[in-house]
Amino acid sequence: MNTENFSIGYDSEFQSDKFVATDIEGVDFVRDIPCENCQFSEECEMKALDCVATRAWYYIGDYLDADVGRLRRVCK
Repeated sequence: MNTENFSIGYDSEFQSDKFVATDIEGVDFVRDIPCENCQFSEECEMKALDCVATRAWYYIGDYLDADVGRLRRVCK
């Protein structure tokens, strides 16, 4: 292997900046994220789960209160 032109890239901004959901372009967030007052929020965070309300919030910026905590699954 020719090490003369070998280098390893490092994206410090990617490594240090945490993703903020309000950074999603094209989505007008009507309400705050449904996880704020959900009884499952800690479990979902530990197991990387999301519910119907969270998925709807990511796509349209709003959700139904009845969907909070419903049909939780592993995040894609």
